[in-house]
Amino acid sequence: MRAYRRALRRSYLAFFAHHNAPNALQLAACHPILKGENALIVAPTATGKTEAALAPIVERRMSPSDDNLRVLYVAPTRALCRDMGDRMKEVLGVFKRKVLVRTGDSPNAPDPPPFMLVTTLESLDSLLARAPGALKTVQTVVLDEIHAVHGNPRGDQLMVLLHRLDRLCEREVQRVALSATIADPDAVVRRYLGEGQVIVGEGRRATTLQCVPDLESLLTALREQRLRRVLCFSETRAKVEEAAAQFQELMPGGRVLVHHAGLSARSRHEVEEAMRTFSSWLCVATSTLELGIDVGSIEAVALLEVPVAPSAFQQRIGRGARRDSVIRVLGVAETEERKRQLELHALYADRGELEAIRVRVDPGVAIQQIFSILFSRPSGVDEEELLHLLRGLTAQVHLKRVVDHLVAEGHIRRERDTLLATTRIMDMGTRGTVHANLPDSLGSQVFDASTGRMVGNGFAPRTPGSVFVLGGRSWKVQSVKKNQVMVVPHSGGDGTQKGLGRSRGKGPWDGYLPLEYRAGFETS
Repeated sequence: MRAYRRALRRSYLAFFAHHNAPNALQLAACHPILKGENALIVAPTATGKTEAALAPIVERRMSPSDDNLRVLYVAPTRALCRDMGDRMKEVLGVFKRKVLVRTGDSPNAPDPPPFMLVTTLESLDSLLARAPGALKTVQTVVLDEIHAVHGNPRGDQLMVLLHRLDRLCEREVQRVALSATIADPDAVVRRYLGEGQVIVGEGRRATTLQCVPDLESLLTALREQRLRRVLCFSETRAKVEEAAAQFQELMPGGRVLVHHAGLSARSRHEVEEAMRTFSSWLCVATSTLELGIDVGSIEAVALLEVPVAPSAFQQRIGRGARRDSVIRVLGVAETEERKRQLELHALYADRGELEAIRVRVDPGVAIQQIFSILFSRPSGVDEEELLHLLRGLTAQVHLKRVVDHLVAEGHIRRERDTLLATTRIMDMGTRGTVHANLPDSLGSQVFDASTGRMVGNGFAPRTPGSVFVLGGRSWKVQSVKKNQVMVVPHSGGDGTQKGLGRSRGKGPWDGYLPLEYRAGFETS
């Protein structure tokens, strides 16, 4: 303990003044991170992973006469970025060190540079393309909630972004990743850190599971147990909206909240603030609230469908009663088979067992990264350098085939050994549409015509007069212009109501691929 305090002579009080003594996880993480080594920290929720990583990082990177950006904190959601930014502004304010949050498709370059920049991976992509000079002094990158992107297109994108960051900084930047649920830590280290230590913490909590047959029975159970702050998870946005509508009918006057990625950032922020402020609420959410943002005390977690995997089950229930030794879970199971599935998930949670993830690269990420890299360098990129930045996505023979196809189709140009973006790709970059692999990057923005406020995004109905549900409210399409759908509140019962959707089975860049790769390719 004394050695730990001596090692963190400047940062200790800033991070631990309001905590108990550092735990075993924090003690174990200190030495390798202080030495500048890469590390993956894996531990259950509410075990101090953030402090375990950032206290030694700040200690190592903070210099009295240094005003450069030193720490880059990458989180998978804007909400988590905002929450982490607020936390770190308070902690680092002690040292008069600046923390900035940058999210969005076209984030402004941080000027003057902060000590720590908190951003999503899509905004990091944009900053690498638009303001690379702002990132050249980064020494450590923190990858929070790494499980949320591992094994999906955003993870593929992150891997390439880390290659691009190292090349920009002309050195290997220290990488520290955090997660509560990882089945194969060594695979995560290889993919995102290259090499590094795996530091595993204890603190798994027991789970109590009560299954009910329907939503009405769920509300009865919540009333009987006097549970007033309950987070409900559903698998899709449409199911979230449907469940919220049923809850509103079953509990008139009750505070029913809705949270999913189809809502605007402002709407989600208002929901998060309501969860922190009010003493009684029921919130229905997709995986957007799986991650560790601060929404106050959650007394219980309800699962409206069976999660697709043990990791999703454990991540979701981990949000409940974070300071208690037992997690209270209620599950809706219409059949005995679903009840058995939930019980099996609970058993896996008590044992700490997770499913293995087979990484299958989305080839569309190669397209997205080629466009982003070429947009970032209008004078062109050496073809061998480009292929080297894309390493890890697949074998070079496949990457060369993708590049040749893009040249043949006129999407990019080749001049000897140099590749260049066409005017069309440069225009896409200027609009900020080359930095994401999310399905909704193809969707519409939905605006309230009466206020001009953006209320959501996704695949909205585009026929005037169509009615759909978003954020627990009913809306009618008034007009459509390009990718903007103008809507007005709707109170009638006419029309077919459906939730705001998202694309299924097709990535936003698949159409640019050679036909033989549209079904995917394996990692090299």
